[in-house]
Amino acid sequence: MKSDKNCKLCRSKEADKKGSHMVPFLLMKYIDNEVGSLKRDKELGFVISNNETKSYIGKSILPEKLEEVFGDLTDEEIIQKSSKPNVVDHVFCSECENRFSLIESQFSQILNKPDSIFENTDNEGICVVKDSCKVSLFFWLSVFWRFSLNNEKPILTTNEMETIRRILDKHLPKHSDRSIENIPIYDRDLSKVKFKVIYCPGYSTEFAGFLNMDFNFSKPKIMIIGDFIIQLSIRGKFDQVKEKDFYGFNEILNKAPELSINSNEKYLIIEKKVLRGVIDGVIMRLTNARFEKINQSLDQIHVKLGGDGKKMSLELKNEIFQKLSEDQIRLGKKYTKEHQVEVISEVLKRFVVE
Repeated sequence: MKSDKNCKLCRSKEADKKGSHMVPFLLMKYIDNEVGSLKRDKELGFVISNNETKSYIGKSILPEKLEEVFGDLTDEEIIQKSSKPNVVDHVFCSECENRFSLIESQFSQILNKPDSIFENTDNEGICVVKDSCKVSLFFWLSVFWRFSLNNEKPILTTNEMETIRRILDKHLPKHSDRSIENIPIYDRDLSKVKFKVIYCPGYSTEFAGFLNMDFNFSKPKIMIIGDFIIQLSIRGKFDQVKEKDFYGFNEILNKAPELSINSNEKYLIIEKKVLRGVIDGVIMRLTNARFEKINQSLDQIHVKLGGDGKKMSLELKNEIFQKLSEDQIRLGKKYTKEHQVEVISEVLKRFVVE
């Protein structure tokens, strides 16, 4: 049995690397950085869950910006917010960390192409980006695998995680003079993997960046990240996009071309309003889930306080929901657990008998 102290990729060397980005910085800088900056340590990110909204900050965010977003912060709060959920220590060895860096560097050449390149599409909106999609395939496999490795709710099954780990460990180059493009690859696991790329050039420079994994889908896995919507299928199946609703935009999931290890690299290019519509749908789903969670909590509070019946009155709930939505507090403190407790307590204290 391998030690927990060993690298999660190669499983043979000590996991000595600190500051590993579990989602590559070349993507995250468009998602959680302060508006107008693509530099390191300029994170100003928010993590939205069913329970609450949390935030994190980079060490180079200026005090004036912190004041604007959060108001007054204690030194302890600043330290807590300096812990970035995407950056971890002692998960990989230095050699494997370098292997990820190499594939990211090769993929960045695609990201750095001028947007005009992606205007050359056919009648279906399909753009041929490169003759080979090997780099993108390994890059996105590494993104999904690392994201799942770092997520409390894994997006990949245990078997899928191990399949991808084997593929990455076997084929990721260890030296900068070697490219995935030049490696002849014959691999039983890899031959079954397929993916689709939907791309909206320039979206994240105009709108707030966004990262979301849609847990409603497993065949394929679907990730919205920056300017991309990526579908990944370890067994080559995309059945669920025909069966489940994708916020009213299933057409783009189906239209995107299937890619495999031997394919040309082709993207479905979409307009910004389309990606905006998808993200609005995700936000609406998250909002509904959040308020349903609060709704359940209010019923539990009602019972614990000795209220009549098992449910808090709809009138009282609506008052709490309205105050949560309309409360004029700094963005960085809105919908946090502390904000929810404060609002609920303020509304309910009218019913406390002295």
